[in-house]
Amino acid sequence: MIKIQFSNGKIIYNNDSVLSSYQKFAPFYRAVGKKRGHFSCQVKFLEKIIRQYSINQNVLDASCATGDVLNEVADTFEEINFFGTDGCVELINQTISLKNFNRINFNKCYWSDLSKFFKKDFFNLVFLLGNSISHVDSIETFHKILDNISFIMEKGGFFVFDMRPWEINVIKESFNEPKGSGSNSLFFTNNGILIKYISSYKYLDNRHYLIHEIYNMKTDDFIEKIELSFFDFSECDLGEILISHGFDIIRKYEDYEDYPFLAYLIKKQ
Repeated sequence: MIKIQFSNGKIIYNNDSVLSSYQKFAPFYRAVGKKRGHFSCQVKFLEKIIRQYSINQNVLDASCATGDVLNEVADTFEEINFFGTDGCVELINQTISLKNFNRINFNKCYWSDLSKFFKKDFFNLVFLLGNSISHVDSIETFHKILDNISFIMEKGGFFVFDMRPWEINVIKESFNEPKGSGSNSLFFTNNGILIKYISSYKYLDNRHYLIHEIYNMKTDDFIEKIELSFFDFSECDLGEILISHGFDIIRKYEDYEDYPFLAYLIKKQ
């Protein structure tokens, strides 16, 4: 296993509100991801890509959160060196409980700092799943992230990212619940407490917002409110942007029954 040492680095764009939201989300994140089925559908999606494109060396999850997806994928591909980074230390700290923690290199690192901490042309595959990349504050920031991703990827390497198909989400109000029944409410147990988790949506200033309210289901006491913000890419020509950064679009996934996000698989020229 290759080990790389990281320092905390600094954010070069304004992402403080996103990190603050995930700090509040951290105590519930793993339970929500498992209940929704997001973790399991990402694992299946990634395993298919790794097999189809013979990925066999270095793989980075650049928004790994609690690391549950990498943990599952590492079980299947023992020959691959896996790395996980995230900007939220409260999420990263939870990776220590994972079965494959000692096999995976988990560290705190912002997207803006990837090119500082990893060698040039190092990765076969980099991925940002769970609508992570849409947290960017602007299209300029998106360009900066693509520059960082391109720097650390080898020529011919692959990058996978996804986004919510918002038009479908808003019409159906399903919020991409792969195991759900189309409801925007979830019920689950978190640290022994029965939780009611309600999501609502709003659109403001070229951004999508998901507002999550968490209640103690037994007492109906309010526990936490989490607001997550996502850039609206609908007016952007993603194909043109990706090509301008030296990527070819290999496939655009819109198989929402199989994977409930709009996903792009791109390749470094």
